[in-house]
Formats: sequence, structure tokens, C-alpha cells
Amino acid sequence: MAGVTQSIMECRNYSVQDIMNIYGVGEESVRNFIKKHQKNNDFRVFMVGKYLRIDKNSFEDWYNNHPNEF
Repeated sequence: MAGVTQSIMECRNYSVQDIMNIYGVGEESVRNFIKKHQKNNDFRVFMVGKYLRIDKNSFEDWYNNHPNEF
């Protein structure tokens, strides 16, 4: 059952690695990007244990309105 829960959670949020793959940039750039947009409440960012996660729906809403911003 834990595998099912993890699979569902992966569908609901992005990791730092996912954002790195979307934009084709490095980890430091993504972490700075997240920090900047977290302060502005542009999309929801939260921690799962020691890992940053970005809410998929809120990020995609933001991304659709800002496709060229990084």
C-alpha cells in the first residue's frame, strides 16, 4: 500500500529534479527560482521530510501564465 500512496503523491507534486528537467537547468538555479516564487506565493511549496515539493496544480497554473520566465 505504501507504494500506491507514494505513486499518488508523485502525481500531485513536483520535486526539485522534476523542475530541473522541465527547464533544463541545474539544482542551484531551481532552488533560487523556488525561493523567489515561494516568497511571492506564486505557487505552493512544501516539505516532505527533508525534500522540497511543489504543488503540481498551482505550479502548472502559474507556468501557463508565465511560460518563458526563469
